[in-house]
Amino acid sequence: MTAKYRSIVLILSLALALLLSALPLQAENTVVLPDIENLQFDGTESTGSKNIKWKFSWDSVPTGVTVKAQVKAASFGSFGGLWVSVNLSVSRSGGKTRVSFHAPSSNNLNARFKVLNSAGQSTPWESTTAGSS
Repeated sequence: MTAKYRSIVLILSLALALLLSALPLQAENTVVLPDIENLQFDGTESTGSKNIKWKFSWDSVPTGVTVKAQVKAASFGSFGGLWVSVNLSVSRSGGKTRVSFHAPSSNNLNARFKVLNSAGQSTPWESTTAGSS
C-alpha cells in the first residue's frame, strides 16, 4: 500500500472511531419514549370565536420531550384527508400529559399525537376522534 492510501485509510479510521465513540454519549442523554397510552378526549372550551379549544390527555410521558399534534383537515373523494399540524399547549399534572389547541368547532375531529426526544426518536402516531357539542 502506498503512503497516500495509508494516509486515507488512517484518516477514515480516525473519523469512524470518533463517530462510534460519540454514540454512547448521545444514548445516555436520550429520554426513553413510552407509548402514548390511555389517550382520551377531555372536552372542548368555547373561546368566543368560530374556533374552540380542544383538550386531550394521556398517561404521563417524561419531561424533556416534544409533543406534536395534527388534525385531519379535509377529505377529497377517495383521498383520505390531509393532516395539518397544530400549535399545542402542553402541561403535565396528576400523572397525565394534558394538551390543548384551537381548531374549528366540528361534529367530528380526527386528531393524532406523537412524542419526540432530542435524539430524533419518536413514538408512533396515536389517533382519536372527538366531537364538540
